[in-house]
Amino acid sequence: MAEINFQVLREAEQVKRENQPVEAGAWKDAVEWVLQEDCQAVNIRIKGE
Repeated sequence: MAEINFQVLREAEQVKRENQPVEAGAWKDAVEWVLQEDCQAVNIRIKGE
């Protein structure tokens, strides 16, 4: 899961460099959503739910 997060972040940084701010903003929102979902998944596993 961590490798995927790093890959997503690298791709988001590349998009920000190559695209207009509106497109980069959409990518930022998508990256934040993925990270939030991953964190929730990890928390569920840690708590044993």
